[in-house]
Amino acid sequence: MWKTFFNAASNVANQGVSLWKKNQMLDKQLMLQNNYVKNQLNNAASMFNREYYKNYLDTPSAQNMLKRVREQLGEQNRAMRNSAVVTGATPQAMAARQRVDNKALDSAVGTLATADAQNKQHILDNYEKRRNQLNDYLQGGAMNYYKQKMNLESERYAGLSQFIKAFYDFVPNDIRDDIPVIEQ
Repeated sequence: MWKTFFNAASNVANQGVSLWKKNQMLDKQLMLQNNYVKNQLNNAASMFNREYYKNYLDTPSAQNMLKRVREQLGEQNRAMRNSAVVTGATPQAMAARQRVDNKALDSAVGTLATADAQNKQHILDNYEKRRNQLNDYLQGGAMNYYKQKMNLESERYAGLSQFIKAFYDFVPNDIRDDIPVIEQ
């Protein structure tokens, strides 16, 4: 009888230490996971801010396109001026040509702005997708954490129940009647 009681007490103590270590490990895993997600969210936000809010005219592709348009317009203007000298074009004709060139430049900038709007939408969609992925990962990890915590609590209560049963069996019959019985 004593042996059963002390074995049960020893098992509860050993199980308590083991459960405490598992509990500490779960808490550490959750903390590491939360830190990972926090860092990933910060990285995603930094990238989003950097890409989304940059001036589309400062991108290399936009600079290259505007350079080509200006070069073409410059060549056309030189050819027009040379032609105007030979043909005797009026200043009004030169001004009309300049308006056409300005419209062409405006059109190029408008094309870049349209492409930038599409690019911004793509950046926004990717950012939202990444945030949702990280939130899903975090939620799944939290659900797993609490499920494992519940399993640890079940193990703890099972061990305590065995100890209480052993204690109940150990106690003399006249005292036993005053001890409440735990139903399983």
